[in-house]
Amino acid sequence: MESLELPEMSSSGDGSKGISAPVDGLDTLLGLLPAAKAVRDIQAQPARNPLSWASISIFLVDLTLAIPAILFLVYAAMVARADGKDASTEPVLSLINAATYGPSIFPIVFAAVTANFLRALAAWKLERGITVLNLELLLGSRSVFSAFSIPFSIRSINLFVPLLMVLWALSPLGGQAALRAVEVAPPETAEPWIVQYLDFMSEFPYSSPTSSAGIDLLPAALGAFSAALAAPPEVKGASQDAFRNIKIPMIEPCQRADTPKDQDGWFGLEERGNISFSSLSGLPIASLEPMITRANYSFVLETSYVYANCSVSHSTGMSMTEFRSYLDANTRYNNWRTLVITPLFEPQVIFTSWTINGLTNATCNLTTTFVEAEVRCRGSVCENIRARPGKIPEKPLYPKTVLSGLPAEAFFRSFVNASETPWSKEYIADPYSTPIEYYFTHPEAPYSARRNASEDGWRGAEIWPVGDEVFSQRFTELLNTFWIVNIAPFAVTGNFTYESQPRDPTPGPTRYRIHNVTGSVISNDPVLRASWGWIAMLIVASSVILLAGVLAAALRLLRRGPDILDRTPLLLRDNPYADVQPVSSMEGSVDAMARLKDVKVCIGDGKTEAATGRLVFGTVGEVEPLARQRKGRLYS
Repeated sequence: MESLELPEMSSSGDGSKGISAPVDGLDTLLGLLPAAKAVRDIQAQPARNPLSWASISIFLVDLTLAIPAILFLVYAAMVARADGKDASTEPVLSLINAATYGPSIFPIVFAAVTANFLRALAAWKLERGITVLNLELLLGSRSVFSAFSIPFSIRSINLFVPLLMVLWALSPLGGQAALRAVEVAPPETAEPWIVQYLDFMSEFPYSSPTSSAGIDLLPAALGAFSAALAAPPEVKGASQDAFRNIKIPMIEPCQRADTPKDQDGWFGLEERGNISFSSLSGLPIASLEPMITRANYSFVLETSYVYANCSVSHSTGMSMTEFRSYLDANTRYNNWRTLVITPLFEPQVIFTSWTINGLTNATCNLTTTFVEAEVRCRGSVCENIRARPGKIPEKPLYPKTVLSGLPAEAFFRSFVNASETPWSKEYIADPYSTPIEYYFTHPEAPYSARRNASEDGWRGAEIWPVGDEVFSQRFTELLNTFWIVNIAPFAVTGNFTYESQPRDPTPGPTRYRIHNVTGSVISNDPVLRASWGWIAMLIVASSVILLAGVLAAALRLLRRGPDILDRTPLLLRDNPYADVQPVSSMEGSVDAMARLKDVKVCIGDGKTEAATGRLVFGTVGEVEPLARQRKGRLYS
């Protein structure tokens, strides 16, 4: 057998001895050592090429982490665009549904992208040099809790710490922003709304009750007047009559009672328990679009009414025969039974009512009151909110009231007979008071004739005890009611429609005038209400995710070394306590994991034979696991 010849030992200049051999002889010697031979046989690899197909593929995959951020930004834009839209339509329904997932999805996406970014930043900085503290902060702050706890666990802090805390604070804020950016609430923006209403100062439509126009219109007018008189008390005291027409409040009672008013002169009517209205029938209104129950409307009516300021007196002792003589002498405006209206100098009239016990005389001064009434409606149900004296026209009103001049003749002739009943013809046998007279004493039921206990068999209304104020109020209501039902008898009973074209100004039976006023309408249908503060927070948090995702992909692309952070194979590389095959230092963590996946590792004693152990990380066999060590052993 051929023996191996070793090179000669030679002395060096310092007297020591060593091996003297040529370079190729050293290779031969190293080849005899197994470990050295393995190192020598390692195949060298170049640094990672950022422009390689593999690097670009990983870059594109990393960019997909930024897609959720883009979706959240699109969501924020859609919420902003849908602000004010009906909550029962698309895409609002989808946005409301998507908002419920925000608190769950956003923190997950934020954690995934941010943790990936911090790891990529740590790896990129590691190739350029980074302090151990900064490296530990980057790698140890990849969750909300760890970002706030790591300064305490490592007992060190620097400028990175507050930045990392602020970064991770965006995670819960972004989740809440995704949820709270969407709110469902009634709309707050009022839209203009045009409403038309009857002009109180329209012309009286007929010159005599027996004229052709009077014969055509009076049946409808008397029917509307009777309906107003016979309405239940709840309707009489409401802001609308039975046909949903708007009544105009009377401001004289507010002025007499010193009702508080605001700086603009408005009397608040909501606080008043009982509102006095100028008529029993209101002014009809109409709009282009029907008034819907899911909307709130508000508008101001500028109109007027006739106010009767009356002084009441009474006398006794006039028999029926004497009163008949009085009727014969005052044939102008009477019903030939119990009621007489006598015109004096304009604008005064005397109201006379006869009973078997005596006469009620009321001298009334008729004037025009201009008024502005603010009305609010929920659907078609309306209420007077406040009122104030209206602006008097620049030109003096002449005549003094709508009843002055020619209209007075036809008006009062019709008025005194407006409430005739089936027993009205029983003049001689039983001259009842009329419902008009009963309205002064029993406004809740003027058509219910009441027997006078003092006179057997006679039914009459003693009016004078009601006093001046009550008489004035109720006479005002009667006059204005009869005026309104005459100028528009069909309109006040539900036949008032919106007219887009100007009305024909030619006088005629139905040529009443109308006013246009612009009010406002606010729908009650819930709408999406964008919360701009939360939208801004969502945009900021989503932009941070997007930026972190793009930067993470770019930093990983620019990295030249292998992925070694957080990888167990890194602990085995060049480890004297690990029995593994040496490979190139450029080996990536994925390849190393595939190669070493079955190798058993542990933390244990690297010096089992020594008196003092050494705690190291290595492979089982080279290192005795710590769990197998005896208690009380010391470690250097």
